[in-house]
Amino acid sequence: MSGSTESSVLERKASLLRLESETQKLEYKLGEKPIYIVGRERECDVCVYISSEISRKHAEIKRSGNAVYQIRDLGSKNGTYINGKRIGDSFCSLKNNDKVGLGLHVSFVFKQGMS
Repeated sequence: MSGSTESSVLERKASLLRLESETQKLEYKLGEKPIYIVGRERECDVCVYISSEISRKHAEIKRSGNAVYQIRDLGSKNGTYINGKRIGDSFCSLKNNDKVGLGLHVSFVFKQGMS
């Protein structure tokens, strides 16, 4: 697929987080909200309860501008990672196909699209 064709396809799709584990397949659409909380509490916008390694409120995803997403760790015990690199409490940009790790054993793939 050429770069311009791929870009136009992404523009028609919503951004999402996709998790596929041995026990669960989850897909979370990221829409118009400015902030999404990721964690194992049922009140979280992205509720991932498959592992005690995930904190109650583990990470925060912020939407800004033209469907640009950033993520930061919320002081979780087991950390938040992008493509294997641990991030801290400062926001880091997410790019298409980034692997977002919550601790060492749970990860999502970020799929960029534009709302």
